[in-house]
Amino acid sequence: MPGDSSHTPSRSRITAGELVIVCSHYDLGVIEEVRRFRGGSRLAPKVLIKTQWGEFLLKRRAPGVANEPSKVAFTHEVITHLASGGFPSPPPLETKGKKLTMLQLAPSSPGGGGVYEVFRFVHGERFDRTASSAWAAGWWLARCHAMLREFTPLFPAPRRTFHNHAQVPDRLLSISGVLSDPGVRPVCRALADAYLAAAARVEQIVGSPEPMTQIVHGDWHPGNMLFRVADGGETAEGAREGVPPEALRVAAVLDFDSARLGQPLHDFANGAMQFSVHRHFGEGASGGEGGSGGGGGPWRIALDPELFAAFSQGYAAGGGGLGGLAAAVPWLMIEALIVEAGVPIASTGQFGKLNAKPVLGVVFKAAEAMGAQADRLSGLVRGE
Repeated sequence: MPGDSSHTPSRSRITAGELVIVCSHYDLGVIEEVRRFRGGSRLAPKVLIKTQWGEFLLKRRAPGVANEPSKVAFTHEVITHLASGGFPSPPPLETKGKKLTMLQLAPSSPGGGGVYEVFRFVHGERFDRTASSAWAAGWWLARCHAMLREFTPLFPAPRRTFHNHAQVPDRLLSISGVLSDPGVRPVCRALADAYLAAAARVEQIVGSPEPMTQIVHGDWHPGNMLFRVADGGETAEGAREGVPPEALRVAAVLDFDSARLGQPLHDFANGAMQFSVHRHFGEGASGGEGGSGGGGGPWRIALDPELFAAFSQGYAAGGGGLGGLAAAVPWLMIEALIVEAGVPIASTGQFGKLNAKPVLGVVFKAAEAMGAQADRLSGLVRGE
């Protein structure tokens, strides 16, 4: 049954017995080296495998919704479709014999079983916070939307959105109970009010009927992208017809686990926020008190207008057009920011390794700042 962990594999690592069984289902060549790969969710352990034919990344899917075969199959459909059109996302390898893009092992198998996938490993650097990289990220998001516009998957696509979600205000208001701290109630209420106000502004701008939905990436942020080295990563492998040299900075777009049926407008707004907001982790960020309503403390959020403009320009150059909906972007960014911080805190009482209480105040101040800059940000989206 869902949630029953009695037969789930160890969450921390892939065992040697597991590795032998899984690799026997794939044509990887003679294995020369195996080492644990640290990155992404700890609930989805990974192993880097070096063979005579190259490097491969083996991943066991995290338990829960992400582990459901139909969800994995949908995700692989999206990746394979994009890769077939030259999009820089490594497609999943097929198993021997059955030619499946995932492998399911029974609970009685070594490691307790699970759902596995294998990809070719891509080397690259993380987002360097330069305008050229932000532009490239925007350009590829536009291409992603264009390539998925008419795509109809065989497996059901999830429907989720951070916009105007009925449960978000209640989740925010529950944080004081989760933290056992009545002192955070004012900032939680302020965040819920800010979320509802931003959602109302979006509804007012977009009007009715809503824009058409399509398959979108759902989690377009720097952690899901690798870049080539800045001194000329335009390799022969990367050179593709119709791709401007600036866009070749992107080596790979990763993690389509959040792909869903949604609106490109929402996907763009979240991406613009993720690639332009700087999160500063100062000394003591994991334990400082900070101001629950004032946003004090060593952790802060600041939006970089240059990166925001570059991301928007890249999206437009890639064929992405928002038209009159550009005015909704800042308000959607506020919603996305509040959800990104508030929902994990409501679920776990933590925001990564940070003390949750000061984070709430910092997020509220950042949301206020975005609202105050809404007209300017909308103009940057329009290229003004």
